[in-house]
Amino acid sequence: MLFVKLCAAETIGNGQMGMASPLALLLLSSAAPFLSAHVLRVRPDIASAIEEGRPVVALESTIISHGMPFPENLETARAVEELILAHGALPATVAVLDGECCVGLTAEQLERFARLGAGSVSKCSRRDLAAVVARGGHAGTTVSATMLLAHRAGVRVFVTGGIGGVHRGGEASMDVSADLVELGRTPMTVVCAGAKSILDIPRTLEVLETQGVAVIALGADEFPAFFTRSSGVAAPCRLETPLQVARAAAASEALQLQSALLVGAPIPAEAEAEAAAVQQAIEAALDEVAAQGVGGREVTPYLLRRVNEMTAGASLKANIALVKNNAVVGAQVAVHLAALRAADAADATARAEGVREGVGGGEEGPCLAAPPSPPPSFAAHGAAVVIGGAVADLVASPARDTPLLRGTSTPGTLRISPGGVARNIAEALSRLGCPPLFLSALGDDALADLIVAHAEAVLPPLPTGSLLRVAEARTATFTALQDEGGDLCAAVADMEALQSITPEYISHHAAAIGAAPLCVVDANLSPAALACVASLCALHSLPLWLEPVSIVKAAAATSALHASRLLHAATFVSPNEAEAVAMAAALPHAPPPLPSLDERVAAAATALVHAGCAHVLVTRGARGVLWARRGAEGVEVEEVRALEARVVSTRGAGDAFVAGTVWGLLRHSREAIASAEAVRGALVSGLRAAQLTVEHEEAVPPTLVAERLS
Repeated sequence: MLFVKLCAAETIGNGQMGMASPLALLLLSSAAPFLSAHVLRVRPDIASAIEEGRPVVALESTIISHGMPFPENLETARAVEELILAHGALPATVAVLDGECCVGLTAEQLERFARLGAGSVSKCSRRDLAAVVARGGHAGTTVSATMLLAHRAGVRVFVTGGIGGVHRGGEASMDVSADLVELGRTPMTVVCAGAKSILDIPRTLEVLETQGVAVIALGADEFPAFFTRSSGVAAPCRLETPLQVARAAAASEALQLQSALLVGAPIPAEAEAEAAAVQQAIEAALDEVAAQGVGGREVTPYLLRRVNEMTAGASLKANIALVKNNAVVGAQVAVHLAALRAADAADATARAEGVREGVGGGEEGPCLAAPPSPPPSFAAHGAAVVIGGAVADLVASPARDTPLLRGTSTPGTLRISPGGVARNIAEALSRLGCPPLFLSALGDDALADLIVAHAEAVLPPLPTGSLLRVAEARTATFTALQDEGGDLCAAVADMEALQSITPEYISHHAAAIGAAPLCVVDANLSPAALACVASLCALHSLPLWLEPVSIVKAAAATSALHASRLLHAATFVSPNEAEAVAMAAALPHAPPPLPSLDERVAAAATALVHAGCAHVLVTRGARGVLWARRGAEGVEVEEVRALEARVVSTRGAGDAFVAGTVWGLLRHSREAIASAEAVRGALVSGLRAAQLTVEHEEAVPPTLVAERLS
């Protein structure tokens, strides 16, 4: 077999495309088993992700080999991969190295490929793949070759800068990119910034129509023109969000259309190159191409290089910005598409097993089938879902009348109790008679056993079968040191275990989530996991309640959901005053600074409603709740007063407020849960639950029962 490869290499030539002799072709055809086993190599972690249905995004490599010089090409490639990872998907850069078609370069391979440069690397389309493989060469894959290889590996989402198209004068030269034909015969979702503006965009769209390619502009009416947001050419279809794109991709798969979905994501406005300057440079570069006789595969790299030179690097900066933007959009589409597939698979499994809709199961244990002895008002609904932190609270305090000594030991006590925002809410709902499906991650230690035992002792019990136990991990802890007055002196939060609440774990319970009346999530989740929850809720038109947890996490959650275009999925948010201000500050159009806290809070709540949240419930301690909501004529703001209480401890009051309000909302149908009437009544239950909680030491007191909220 080694002889076959050497013979082919000698026949085809040294680094040049060419025709092999009949003998070489015969030998190559006889080597089919060898080639099929060794030509396509998928990185092991990517192969596992594909097999498990996790989101993967393919990336082309011509931009690395021919689009940018070293080290800018390596830096950009790394940055793009990191962006995709940060948004919950796995990047798979596609290239040919040493005659092997690689789907997913390792870090070492990526650097090696970036260093090789255009002199040692061919620019490879579909037609060139066999020859490059046969001679054991290196190649940067164009859109068409990347699509072919990624699809063969099982990847269904692909991100590139811009597609090829019909060259200017193509009606005479017949210079039409192979990308357009590949888009017509390979079923993938391809995210780009449109066709390069050096091309004939109207004719490019005509060819795509002939090929049966669905062309979509994301949030725009015109198909984008790579460096600029506007091409002057109307897009055949406009969709607003990556979730809508994922739905279209899922429908295309279901219909077995066997053609691509082409998504044009306009370059961010702040990075858009000066349209007039770029257009002038393109026209000048096209004149040079004609004068110098540049043709074939060299045209596009030449034009891009000259446009970059003529614009003093502005077009290269724009190129990098649009590729990064496309990477984010592609990752979001891949995450949504994976969630859609998981939901479909779970529904199919449930139907096959004769399980009623909304009840799932899995390796972590069965999902909640039915709450034990629920009140009649909840009998018609499935269980609510609560996702987030389960934490062990460790609180050290000096003995009574003993000052806290610095630098030495102080006699005192250590209290250990179950905690965590999501866990507290889940326990409170269980005590109120409607145990939820609770999704969280625990370590494999005594603290995890304590949390599980406590949950099972609650009446009615909080089901723990769907909790994830992570081998050799520490259960999340919050360790606090109090002074003699009970004030917090210092604290350490170890929340690493909660990173195991992954999109894959959440998607495993997609069917139960989709059938729930309401989902509550805390901001302890990673951005990818939070986006997964939000996308599932948006997919099923399921009300989502976001509990921000802390100032830092509130801002991070807002940024993550806004970046994912999913902030609108958060039907309810329940920040305190500081968290509300932080969330609004994380928005692209944050409200201006105002002199008083009350003004800042009201402005923040209003901004969050404008950003897409239907109900913003700002908790203000003894002052009650500031409720901002969408109204018929804009944002309506209302103050709801707290109930008087004998305060023993405020620990857990916010979590009890959420649980009590959710309890009140669950009395309504899923369609009516977000109505102003339903929320107004539920707030009374929430404030009553908070009142009962502050009158006790425990974060979730045993007095928190449904009879006392009615």
